[in-house]
Amino acid sequence: MWRNIFSWFNKPKPRLVPDEQKDGFWKEFNKQGVLISEGNFDKGLRTGKWKLYYETGELVIEENYANGKMEGTFKSFYKNGRLISEGQYRDNKREGIFKIFNDAGDLVKRMIFKNDSLIEEENIPNNLSPTDIEFPVLL
Repeated sequence: MWRNIFSWFNKPKPRLVPDEQKDGFWKEFNKQGVLISEGNFDKGLRTGKWKLYYETGELVIEENYANGKMEGTFKSFYKNGRLISEGQYRDNKREGIFKIFNDAGDLVKRMIFKNDSLIEEENIPNNLSPTDIEFPVLL
């Protein structure tokens, strides 16, 4: 299930042809007028913090871009506002520790990525809190 979530989040973003380049802050709405995404473009490339929303208006993804590539913190959310996942991107690739949470807010999985390749995956027992878990330092 988690792999499907990440593949959905990581679908390639459409590229704009030069005469359609967007610049500045943009908002996109669905047919019902509900905000589904917002963020900044710089010469047609996504930049800074972007927010994507469920069709019903709740925040689903918060991600950061630099020069059109995902860079920095990535977070995804359940409709109830709790985290589904949290991790880092570097040059459009997952890098470092990604944490996965259930809809009650409990940490249930830890995955380590290097250059977008899964290096390690660990299921977290229900009786441990996030502060009980040691995460490795990645170089």
